[in-house]
Amino acid sequence: MKIYFSGSMTFNHDKAKFYKMLIDLLNNYGKVLNEFVGDEKIVNYDPKLIFVFFSNTLANSDLLVADISYPSLGVGFELGYYLQFNKPLLVLYDKKLPLPSASGLGLPNSTIYGYENELDAKMKVKKFMEEVKNG
Repeated sequence: MKIYFSGSMTFNHDKAKFYKMLIDLLNNYGKVLNEFVGDEKIVNYDPKLIFVFFSNTLANSDLLVADISYPSLGVGFELGYYLQFNKPLLVLYDKKLPLPSASGLGLPNSTIYGYENELDAKMKVKKFMEEVKNG
């Protein structure tokens, strides 16, 4: 299974360690195609290359897991672009932060979970992945 992970890398990359933890968990179910999102050392990248990479990789993924806790045009683009493929989509957000965009919380054909902490997020990802795996 090819998995795409989406999370803010420019607005607030403080969640990089959290993203890495989720990416490591997701790799138990398949292959995360863009593990670099969880690399806190990555701060410089070519936006045009990123756009091409994201577009091609999203099209070839089997599912998308996105954290929308922080505002991000990139994450919003990825979600909007991915919806056309009608594939499994998990949207997560941190309940301790201000509520994310209503459009992010109202995505069609998606599973949306708020999480209290890392353990809660892991449990919700596991639940989603088991549901996808069992069809």
